[in-house]
Amino acid sequence: MPDLDPGGAGPETAQQDACTPSPPDPGPSPEDQARASARELATLDELAYQVRRRAESRRLGIRVDALDRAVEAARQTAADLTPDDDAPPGIPAWRTQQAGARRQAPDQQGGEPRPAGCSLAAYAGAKRLPIEFLRERGLTEITYQGAPAIRIPYTSPDGGLVAVRFRIGLESGGDRFRWRQGSALALYGLDRLELARRAGYVVIVEGESDCHSLWCHEIPAVGLPGANGWREDRDAEHLAGIETIYVVIEPDRGGQTVMAWLRQSSIRDRVRLVTLGDWKDPSALHVADPDQFQERWQVAIDAAEPWPDVEATVLAEERQQAEADRLELWQQCRELAEAPAILPLVVSTLNRLLKKCPLAPGPTTRYHDVCPLDRVERQHAGRRRAAGRHVQL
Repeated sequence: MPDLDPGGAGPETAQQDACTPSPPDPGPSPEDQARASARELATLDELAYQVRRRAESRRLGIRVDALDRAVEAARQTAADLTPDDDAPPGIPAWRTQQAGARRQAPDQQGGEPRPAGCSLAAYAGAKRLPIEFLRERGLTEITYQGAPAIRIPYTSPDGGLVAVRFRIGLESGGDRFRWRQGSALALYGLDRLELARRAGYVVIVEGESDCHSLWCHEIPAVGLPGANGWREDRDAEHLAGIETIYVVIEPDRGGQTVMAWLRQSSIRDRVRLVTLGDWKDPSALHVADPDQFQERWQVAIDAAEPWPDVEATVLAEERQQAEADRLELWQQCRELAEAPAILPLVVSTLNRLLKKCPLAPGPTTRYHDVCPLDRVERQHAGRRRAAGRHVQL
């Protein structure tokens, strides 16, 4: 099996750094984190003061929308200040999470973990596709960091190479893909759109394996390079002249992402949404039983819903959910909203949180030690005197 260069055509050794992802950003230091926390606490003080000021000045009670923002700010601050249960003392949770991610699969000391590998034969077997069919689609096998990988070319409508993706793992949920450096992201399968125009329809799916399964059954399809891989200015023009566009909605967060960009896309009025019931995507439908794929796929196509109908239903459900969320939030913060003085309650809550905060020097550290209240008091003293009131903290 020859080694192919991921950066260009021809049998050469694949360059490790060509597909290596950038190292993660180490993030802020603990000292920076402490200063940021102090600024957040001061901001929360200001927000609570503004809510009280608005309520008292208008004599209308605390407005729910302003209180919602205050409660959400308090929640975010609490999440930032609460340490991870498994984190060593003095180490923020985000530090341990990054370290844990780096510790996974330590097959290579001081470098990127060795990929699990994905040979063309293994991929063909797992997807129940003829290996010769995959080769005809341009897939080839290379070696990447000592393990087999699949080179998947992305082409323009006229067949020119615009991007290369490497599949370095087979199992779902693992580290499976790399892009060749310099690749310009595009829809997968643009060179087959002429077949879609003749057929009068095209199917939009997520990823290459769904395309391979549909192409094997002579169904025209293009693949998104990820659920959020649609770019209106780049992709919409390629689908001009195609009367019907079927979009497969997967039952996960990826499906929700697709629904989100569809709302803003110019193709939405031509879209019909396809769901596959017990199967996640066309590839899973094909793997379950290739002989029954056509029949099951036709049932899904016949049940596909036009986007305008789905959008109306989704919007109605979102309005109901938003109202339910608002009522739930009000019940959670009602005691705070009806309290005669909000700021002392906020300070008391933050003092309790700071006792657990890894940034605090000891169990007796109070909110005043991180963000002195007298400084906050001085900032608002003029306004309180002008309004003829004084808040005892």
